[in-house]
Amino acid sequence: QGQTRCLVRFAGLVVPTLAIRRPPMASEIGAAPEHDTSVAAALARLREHPGFPPRSENAEPNIALWDRLARSAERALTRGSGPGLVVQLCAGDGWLGAVLAEVLPQDLASGVALVDEGHFNSSKASLPQQSSSPRTQIPLSTVAADLSKVRGVEAVLRHIHLVVQSEVACIAFVAERLDAVAALRAIQLFAAFPCAALIVAEGGAVPAGVAEHAKKQAIYEAGGFATYSFAAREVHPAVKGKRNPVEDTLRWRYHVRNAARSVASGTACAVVGGMVSRCGDEDEEPACADTEEPTDMMLEVDVFCSAQLSAGSKERRSIQPVILFAMDQLEQIRTRVMGYLARYGMLASDGQSGCTDVEQHVLQNGHRVIVVPSDAQRFVDGGYAAQHYLQATPDVHDACFELALSDCGTRIAHIAFGAYQHVGQPLPFQVPERQFHLVQVDRLVVLPGHRGVGAKEVLLRCAGAFHDLGYAVRVKTGKPEVHAVLARCSLLAFEGHGSGFKTAATSQAIVMYDPANAANKEAFHTLTAVHSKRRDKEGWTHWYMGTPILHPRTGRAFAFVGGRERFAEVL
Repeated sequence: QGQTRCLVRFAGLVVPTLAIRRPPMASEIGAAPEHDTSVAAALARLREHPGFPPRSENAEPNIALWDRLARSAERALTRGSGPGLVVQLCAGDGWLGAVLAEVLPQDLASGVALVDEGHFNSSKASLPQQSSSPRTQIPLSTVAADLSKVRGVEAVLRHIHLVVQSEVACIAFVAERLDAVAALRAIQLFAAFPCAALIVAEGGAVPAGVAEHAKKQAIYEAGGFATYSFAAREVHPAVKGKRNPVEDTLRWRYHVRNAARSVASGTACAVVGGMVSRCGDEDEEPACADTEEPTDMMLEVDVFCSAQLSAGSKERRSIQPVILFAMDQLEQIRTRVMGYLARYGMLASDGQSGCTDVEQHVLQNGHRVIVVPSDAQRFVDGGYAAQHYLQATPDVHDACFELALSDCGTRIAHIAFGAYQHVGQPLPFQVPERQFHLVQVDRLVVLPGHRGVGAKEVLLRCAGAFHDLGYAVRVKTGKPEVHAVLARCSLLAFEGHGSGFKTAATSQAIVMYDPANAANKEAFHTLTAVHSKRRDKEGWTHWYMGTPILHPRTGRAFAFVGGRERFAEVL
């Protein structure tokens, strides 16, 4: 009695593990009538208690559904170390949270938090005025938070850290229904804790602006250690004829469920293991995310906490937006690459020279250098523009780096990577949730006195971070002497001269409007990868070959091979 079978998802596989023994749930113990722990009995007791307002007849709960939620929450709390916390998201009148406090064992739950934006106006919120459960005395608390906003997520996090003292206690997020952005924010909350459970009874509605989001090529994203992105046009694709809104809802729920499972798997890889199961079907293997059809079933996602996980070992990350438009996507690419290089010791995280934990490179003249983060304005302020045939400042969203001498901190080289759309034949590593698929070296300058000693090769190796994230990197130039230098670089492969074909497909590009450069034609040409005049000038194209390009979803490796095929999978 009390054994459950766990299904561990790792690298897309579902593997049954050894059965683990858990304490029997309260619903499995023959409780005395005066201490009935069923949901129906708890509702009856709360209705008779003067501290709880009456519910309307139209608000009668689904007893069977609430009982499943209670059993799932109790099962999740047993996996933590010490009493955990139940957080009811989008609590509404708060009666579900009050019932959970009434039926859960006192040694498992330190409290129940009711989160809802209606708590901002207590006169309109029909909330329980009782501060604790009449039977178990488990404290009830309210959190005024709109989950669709960043500050709402921050308020919930502050409350949890205030109430829960143990870092390894389980946080059970429970909701009857999560609509639109609130579902993605709930996944962010779930990913913020080393031991957590996300239990949602019913799938929610799509965001109200999904049609506009699809038109602007926005993407939805939620994640912690692992991120899951999907394009708005995957939820709301362009169709001919009459649209069926039910299909959009099913597609939305499908991606939200996969996002929660993906985050659980990613967090589990950093902790111990992840279990994905449907409530009531613990021995059933969950369907693979790539083949599962959109359904409206109860979702239960748990993350087990490692005993070796210290209180301060989990990286605290800022709360990211869950709807990303073009500018947000460009900024996301820049910040991800910066973080990737810093995390692996390839970039000075504080932007200062002399760091001992940063990889140092030895140039051919014997000087030691390190790569430091930079910005677009440094291209002008650092004197690099005077040495380049394009003197306009790179785009503000470009990922910029400089090479600095380790001993004195003198900057000697600058590189700027900009993300671009790909038009024409789809690339083999292209995914629908991305608007930008290519990265181009917009600027690469080595100051006089430091050329010909391997400085540009050190900066070009930063392109490996883009390849690992699924972006191909190219270098284009219109100067024959620059092309001759690039052709001698072992990290680059020459594609050809004038490789941009003048077709209708390749004459389109997204250009970010910059008021400061509205009248600057040179800046416009710089930001337009397929502009006709720039295409004629920049006829020599080279692709970075230092590392393979990893597919964002499957992890398959690709490389530039030339010819009409251009990119092919490598083993």
